[in-house]
Amino acid sequence: MSGSYLRMKSIVFGYTLPTKLLAQAGISNLRVYASADNLFTITSSDYIGFDPQTRPTGFQSWSYPVPTNIMFGINLGF
Repeated sequence: MSGSYLRMKSIVFGYTLPTKLLAQAGISNLRVYASADNLFTITSSDYIGFDPQTRPTGFQSWSYPVPTNIMFGINLGF
């Protein structure tokens, strides 16, 4: 079986609002963001198992799949 895989390890999307919009509210900085870790893994069609990432020895590890983490946040400055 092929051990080839493609994994979206980490991605972050963010937007900083213009200061003109924030000045009236007395806010100097406002950034909204979303972050995702381990979003997806694509493996070869003949791969059997949870996670294709192996140990340095090269042996298949039957550990549980890597969890997907999604986080949303706001950075606010006055």
